[in-house]
Amino acid sequence: MLKQYYKQLLIFSAFLIIILLLIIYNQYQENKKYEEYLSNGLNDDIQTLNDAIVDNQNIYQQVSDSEHITKQHLISLIKNNSIIKNLTQKYEYLALRLNRLESNKDYNETGKNAQTISSFFRVLAGKENFCLEPNNHFKQSRKSEPIADYFTEVRRDICNLESDEKNDVLVNLDSDLKEKLGHIQELNSFWIEASKAYETTERADDTLSNDHWINLIVDLEKETKDYLYNKHKISNIELFLKK
Repeated sequence: MLKQYYKQLLIFSAFLIIILLLIIYNQYQENKKYEEYLSNGLNDDIQTLNDAIVDNQNIYQQVSDSEHITKQHLISLIKNNSIIKNLTQKYEYLALRLNRLESNKDYNETGKNAQTISSFFRVLAGKENFCLEPNNHFKQSRKSEPIADYFTEVRRDICNLESDEKNDVLVNLDSDLKEKLGHIQELNSFWIEASKAYETTERADDTLSNDHWINLIVDLEKETKDYLYNKHKISNIELFLKK
C-alpha cells in the first residue's frame, strides 16, 4: 500500500515538473520572440537616428554658406530633430526597462534639447506663415506607455506645397539668427562625434543583447552634457535661442 502511494506521488511529481518545464519553455520562447521583434526595428531606428544627425549637420552648413533658410530646410530640420528626440527617448526608456542603464541617472538631455530645437524651427515656420499640419504628438508618459505605443513615426505633411516651392527662400539670416543657428550647429557637431564613434564600431547587426545601441545613447548624453554644462555652463540650449 505504501509503495503504491509513493509510486502515485512520484508520477504526480513528475507530471508537475513536466508542466513547470513546459511553462518555463513557453515563457522563454515568448520572451525570445519579443526580443527578436524589438531587435528587428533596432537597426533601422539607430540608422535613422544617425542619418538625422548627419543630415542636420549638412543642412546647417548649407544654411550657413547661403545665409538663408528654404522651406525644405525647415521641413528637414523639424523632422530630423523630432526623430532625434523620439528615438533617444524611446531607447533610453527601453534600456531602463531592461535594467541596462542605471535608473538613478538622467539620460534625457539629448531628447529635451532636440525637442527645443525642433520647436524653435517650428516657431520660425509659424512666423513665416509656413503651414505644417498638426502631427501625431509623441507620447510623453514614458513610464506607463508600452513600448509598442511609445514611438509614433514622425510625419510632417506640408500644406498644399508644390515640390518646386520647397526650395523657395523663407528666411534670410540676420546676425541674431546666425548666432542662434551657430549654437544649434555646434551642439549637433557634438552629436556627430557620438554618431561617428558608433559607425566606426566593429559589430554585427544590433540586437537587444549587445551594448552598441546603449553606448550610442550614453555617448549622445555625454556629448550633450559636455556642450551644455562643461563648455557653456547652461542647462538647455533654449537659453541661447531665447536671446
